[in-house]
Amino acid sequence: MPISYINLKKLDDFEIAKLKTLVERESKKIMRPKHKLENANLVVNVKTKNVEGAKKLYQVILKLDAPGTPKGLFDVSHEDWEMERAVHRVFANLKTIVLHRLRVKRGGGFKDV
Repeated sequence: MPISYINLKKLDDFEIAKLKTLVERESKKIMRPKHKLENANLVVNVKTKNVEGAKKLYQVILKLDAPGTPKGLFDVSHEDWEMERAVHRVFANLKTIVLHRLRVKRGGGFKDV
């Protein structure tokens, strides 16, 4: 599955490396063969707010384009003060939406790797 990243210029090198490892790990959980999302494209958009202050507010937006599915575009976002937490929660929201829209049963759904 190809993964595209947007707005990485506002992050430093450590944050970019952390983001890419988290996205790679979490995207493997979604791209199971039984969910028929092999041809899907994932776009990760990271926006930062409150840059002048001591902390950054990270908004992570995921867009999953799955052309072979009945409802082919999944769009979720989450914002948090910690980038890791925002990434984990936005992927949890994406999993919930994919399970709901594709009618995958909870028992045969996603498992943590």
